[in-house]
Amino acid sequence: MPTRPPEMTNPILRVALLLLVAITLPWPHNSAAQNEGRAKANLQGFQQLQTRLATLNANGISLTNYSLAKAQAWLEFSQEEYFDNDRSGIVESTFAEAQGLIEHLEASVTTPLDMSTPLLEGKARLDPESWQAVEELKIQKLSCAGHLIARLEVQLVHVEHEFHELGQIHAAPYRQAVQRMMEEIKTVDCSPPSHKRTVPQTESVPETKP
Repeated sequence: MPTRPPEMTNPILRVALLLLVAITLPWPHNSAAQNEGRAKANLQGFQQLQTRLATLNANGISLTNYSLAKAQAWLEFSQEEYFDNDRSGIVESTFAEAQGLIEHLEASVTTPLDMSTPLLEGKARLDPESWQAVEELKIQKLSCAGHLIARLEVQLVHVEHEFHELGQIHAAPYRQAVQRMMEEIKTVDCSPPSHKRTVPQTESVPETKP
């Protein structure tokens, strides 16, 4: 019986050996930045994102920055639902929103961040009038109350989640919080310091005796 020529088997053996070596060799470790970029919605992930937010603030991004405040609000939303043992997927989606904003801020890109707020549940906004009011507040007071508006938007998403989860009665306290936040934003004075009204001081006239 003729034997198979060596030149027919050697290439196959070489490929098999290379594949075996590739599988058994250890993969290179990811850098800290890569590991942070892949943070998961768990206790360690919450701490990672909170630390990165603190670093952004320490590096000059104000706590009143719209995007920083929105990332913080998304993270708090995610944490609250995590500790409530919510299994709907909202923990992961809100965590992803926070992480995306943080990564954009860390990249220091010049393109402006998208200031829209995603619809995380359902097919339409539950309270379009409130969302329209938010857009009007952005036009009027974004320069001085951007951080408050950012938190208001996330709170509206929280209302939607609670409604989808347990209904209108359960969502009522969250709606009340939305109203309080709107009223607070409306009271913020965005006029320049030099244009803010000051109460004129009247000089006291000494009383003259007859």
